Amino acid sequence: GGVMGLGKLPGHEGGKSRALGVSGDGRTVVGQSWHSDLRESEAFLWRAETGMVGLGSLPSPLPDPSYKEGSFASHVSYDGTVVTGETYGRREVLNYDGSTRIGIAVEAFVWREETGMVGIGELPGGDYMSQPRGISFDGRIIAGTTDGDMPQGFYRGHEPFIYTDERGLVGLGTPDWHHLTVTGMSSDGEVLLTDWEENYVAYFWDEYWGYRLVDDVFEERGVMDILGELNYLYEVLAISGNKRVMIVEGRTDADWGNRTFLVRLDLAVNAIPEIGTGVGWLLVVMGVGARRRCRN
Repeated sequence: GGVMGLGKLPGHEGGKSRALGVSGDGRTVVGQSWHSDLRESEAFLWRAETGMVGLGSLPSPLPDPSYKEGSFASHVSYDGTVVTGETYGRREVLNYDGSTRIGIAVEAFVWREETGMVGIGELPGGDYMSQPRGISFDGRIIAGTTDGDMPQGFYRGHEPFIYTDERGLVGLGTPDWHHLTVTGMSSDGEVLLTDWEENYVAYFWDEYWGYRLVDDVFEERGVMDILGELNYLYEVLAISGNKRVMIVEGRTDADWGNRTFLVRLDLAVNAIPEIGTGVGWLLVVMGVGARRRCRN
């Protein structure tokens, strides 16, 4: 049918909208719609049979009409019945030294038709921040980044989490007090992709192995030799549902140039799973382009 506009929520006719996620069956789109003054936004769910429907927002503790508040939806389950995203507003937040300030409270949510929008919270001692970065195909597992009780200058440090209805939000800790953010998750919720914010370092995480440096795992299997001049793998951007295909970024010491690669893990080569369960490593690395990117 070609390109079709999804529209905007009622009352947002003078604003704008953007789509951020699509269900695996292609029938549901989620995203964000802004009011005409662009100070208020709301997460939406769109289906062909119903059009765009607003999902609401969690209440802001310190509402301020001059400040942007609202929500957006970023990830949706395969069948479109479970949605996650962020809701944000002003509140008084605690600095690690005990002082307070007025800041933004960002909280991840889970939405279902039978329950509506429910906030999933954060870790104790955090700074009112939890952000989802992936949802499992069945909607049972949400993964993302939250503030933990780890001082990092003015703000709290970041820690990966997994959320389920049964266990709530569970922090995964960090290796050597590194401050990690989640960049993605396999569709079964088994493997998290994380990177260290202060350096060019990436980790895999799963319940069997815990955190493993991407460089170490690939070095053990000869990937770094195949990559040649590439010295550091600092981010795994995406991983396929069967965990055998990845998009990886790295850099060189020579020119600090960034490279993007497609890494295929097509056949198991030993009986011990390296990531998750049942996946070994046969390494076929294909350069799929090179680019330079400035990272703050």
